[in-house]
Amino acid sequence: MKIFLNENTGARTIDNAATAFPISEDGYFCVNHHMVDIWNAGSGDPEAVDRSVYYFLADFEGNILPIDSVCSYNEQADVAIIKANTKGKKIEAFPLGNELETGDDVFIIAHPKSYLYYFSAGIVNRMTQNKDNIFSRKMEISADFAAGSSGGPIFGEFGNIAGIVSLTQSLYYHQQKQQSLQMVVRQTAPVSVIKALIKK
Repeated sequence: MKIFLNENTGARTIDNAATAFPISEDGYFCVNHHMVDIWNAGSGDPEAVDRSVYYFLADFEGNILPIDSVCSYNEQADVAIIKANTKGKKIEAFPLGNELETGDDVFIIAHPKSYLYYFSAGIVNRMTQNKDNIFSRKMEISADFAAGSSGGPIFGEFGNIAGIVSLTQSLYYHQQKQQSLQMVVRQTAPVSVIKALIKK
């Protein structure tokens, strides 16, 4: 979520920006690179960060965790690891699971267009990778998600993290004119990419 000064009203405004999930009890979270890139935190230049906008994490119980820093990221993978200030409290983290295969079940909990904690289910449609580049690895799935779901956790059948929501690509019969929508490819980063980023 983010808090910023609304120029129209002059009041501080809170907006649901995206989704994130904890991967350690001491406050490390997984998000998309394109989200931290919005506030220039992924640029590597602290001076470029917009200080008029503050980003924080919030859970369903109303707990607020300010984001301290961006620890690691990969633009191609669209994955970033951020550190939140837990104020010394331990939080419950999601365990990272094993890589899924085409046809395996997947489940998402995310916040599409501020529909908070929206649950969707589907299967893995296919896995792709460019040669031996792990950060190019993608997992395309049939479970629904939309804007606001960015950074949402993808779970396997045993409740472990199988990946992270990334983006959608609409396929039209007339692609250039964007006419006659036929299908939507839902692209995610699989758990192997998250693990590779942690080790980096």
